[in-house]
Amino acid sequence: MGLKKSGPLLQYSYTPTLPGYFKAEHHISDLDQDSYVRLSTRQEQSFMALMKRFDSFFDKILNLMAIVAGGLLAFSMLSVSIAVATRYFFNYPIGWVIEISSYILLYVTFLVAAWVLKEGGHVNIDIILNQLRPRTQSLINFITSIINAAVCLILTYYAGKVTLDLYKTNYFTPTELELPKWIINVIIVIGSLSLFIQFIRTGISYMGNFKDVKNRSIVPETLKEYEL
Repeated sequence: MGLKKSGPLLQYSYTPTLPGYFKAEHHISDLDQDSYVRLSTRQEQSFMALMKRFDSFFDKILNLMAIVAGGLLAFSMLSVSIAVATRYFFNYPIGWVIEISSYILLYVTFLVAAWVLKEGGHVNIDIILNQLRPRTQSLINFITSIINAAVCLILTYYAGKVTLDLYKTNYFTPTELELPKWIINVIIVIGSLSLFIQFIRTGISYMGNFKDVKNRSIVPETLKEYEL
């Protein structure tokens, strides 16, 4: 006694074991295997295309942040120069210049931090690291990148929490301008989050080198050297 069912991709055959019971066996046809491979390939290609679009978009965001930081720094230099000139020649000090310049320094620091990381511009100490094998270098760089990403994520969380509290309480700075304090703190959230994402990208790059590179110097495509 036997029962057999076949379809375009799957085939099922039933063989008798005990009276009233049947044993089912699942056979994957060659056509089914080919379809599975094609589906996996399409899914992988779609994921890679999505990641490339995200990388391109994030790079544009970092470039925009760097441009904004450059504009703020230029404005700070110009305003300080004008304030010094008016105070010296006309005895007319501009009180808000120093306050705004201090805020600009904070903004510039967090606006360009992730961009500098991407460009490999942070100070790094690699005297010992350069003496190791390339794969070992890549592994250490990957681990430290993940640790740095975790630190940035923690900083993002607590900075966001404080910023939200300042926004809810409508707290103002006790200064001449009396700016809302959350406007000053929000850049810490933005900068820390962008650093977290960039450290993750850096870690992925190092892990790819760890898997693929054995006997040559390991340097991620987006970095010149490892950043601390």
